[in-house]
Amino acid sequence: MTTDGVERKVLELMTECRGLAVPPAELDDMTALTRAGEPGIALENLCEQLFEYDVAVSAALVERIRVLGTAMGLRAEYWTRLRC
Repeated sequence: MTTDGVERKVLELMTECRGLAVPPAELDDMTALTRAGEPGIALENLCEQLFEYDVAVSAALVERIRVLGTAMGLRAEYWTRLRC
């Protein structure tokens, strides 16, 4: 997966998570991080916010996060503790 592809997929996740319990300002910050070339940090932050706010997400969303996180070399703990 190319860097542009990873960034695009992380931005898609941010858009999909709008309207959930994660504050819009947090999602804006994560979007800015992604556009600044830090999609891994943005994805880690997204997982942290979903966990912190105890947001139930679909298994499909967790799988997409897992695939992206694995491609970026993130620790599995970010997505394994998310609630479906």
